[in-house]
Amino acid sequence: MNRQVDWKIIEKEAEENLAGLIFDCEQYFDNQIDAVAKGIFDSENVRVIMISGPSSSGKTTFSKMLSDRLQHYGIKTHYIGMDDFFIDREKVPFLPSGVRDYDSLRALDMPLLNKVIKSILHSEQISIPEYDFIEGKRKKEFKELTLFPEDLVIIEGIHALNPILINDFDSSRIVKVVIRPQRSFVMPSGLVLEPEELRLLRRTIRDYYTRGHSIEATAKQWIEVRRAEDKYINPYLSTADYNVDSAHEYELFLYKEYLGTILKDTMVPDFINIKNAFLEISDTPIGDIPETSLLTEFAVKLR
Repeated sequence: MNRQVDWKIIEKEAEENLAGLIFDCEQYFDNQIDAVAKGIFDSENVRVIMISGPSSSGKTTFSKMLSDRLQHYGIKTHYIGMDDFFIDREKVPFLPSGVRDYDSLRALDMPLLNKVIKSILHSEQISIPEYDFIEGKRKKEFKELTLFPEDLVIIEGIHALNPILINDFDSSRIVKVVIRPQRSFVMPSGLVLEPEELRLLRRTIRDYYTRGHSIEATAKQWIEVRRAEDKYINPYLSTADYNVDSAHEYELFLYKEYLGTILKDTMVPDFINIKNAFLEISDTPIGDIPETSLLTEFAVKLR
């Protein structure tokens, strides 16, 4: 169940000590990373860490942060992104809406992915594909990865908790982690900004500032993203060994700075609640966020 945050309290803390608020948020998230790393460190049999979560939850950055923390504990880790297992773009099936179904298992080379996981568990040398996202095709060259018995492998992707991938393997050797925002923000008027809307904000910023997408285009794709989450991700969230909350209580200040003007006159339904929430958020410039923050994955405007 999502925890609710009273926005009046956040505004007061930001006004009195913004640096302190940012520090506390980052420390809260860092403590979660450490709890996961320590749990894995104490589990001697673990070989594979599966990291899942819905879109714009921070999976990729969290995977890197967890890898760094495990290596701090003396554990060598390797990262595998499930996106590298995409089939060629022209072979990805279409949805009824006319867009390709990139969020389904049908877009992945499942036999190869299963073979890689099996090889990891048997400490064999493995070959990892690399996907060319510009060409929409797998590169001809594979990456060769030699594993030692004490190494761990992080596999990250939206389907990482799907039982189709891991049910045939020894569950004691696999740790399952889900990361997503798990806090709702309650505005002074009573308006509630849900975790799904926080993720939409993150995705919109990334789309708008790095991919040149309009907010209308993001909203259109978001419908399919949410539909896929309900089908392929949400049913398996409860199976995770660790649940990580990626919400940062100061990030709404940042997102208003990035998108407040852009969303001001929009009538796109997905953004109406967000636009109204922005009216209750003060113009508090965050400036440079910590370089070690998960939010660097989404705070891309000023780079």
